Amino acid sequence: MKHKFYAVLSIIRRKIQKLLGISTLGVRAIVLNDKNEILLVRHSYESGWFLPGGGVDKKEPIQAAVKRELIEEVGIYVEDEPRLFACYINSLRGATDYPFLFIVNKFRQVASHSPEIAEHGWYSYDALPEKTSPGSKRRLQEYFDKVIPSEKW
Repeated sequence: MKHKFYAVLSIIRRKIQKLLGISTLGVRAIVLNDKNEILLVRHSYESGWFLPGGGVDKKEPIQAAVKRELIEEVGIYVEDEPRLFACYINSLRGATDYPFLFIVNKFRQVASHSPEIAEHGWYSYDALPEKTSPGSKRRLQEYFDKVIPSEKW
């Protein structure tokens, strides 16, 4: 039931954003463990696998937002400053979002539970889950294959 609530809430939020012409800021992270595996999450309200992250709160620095989102979603405590990789524009359902992508290499992970996250896992770049989102795949290609980042998510 909670997953339907989050799905409906996401759709409503995007429609209101589009109607009011509001842009939002978001953060995502490529979190790499000591085996160079990537952390991906599967949301409870959307199908597919994604890089972890979320929205930036009002008056919140983007570095603080990515740290907060990683703690809330997957129990990742960043032990070094996350490194900004790129900023993008994403127009989803007519609403505009500006996601900032960070690289995180040094962290500790504790058990966590978020109603937004159904599952998370560590994957090598050459063995990503079948339903990894196209945007996440493109970001990983930019990072691992040293491709110049696109402006569009």
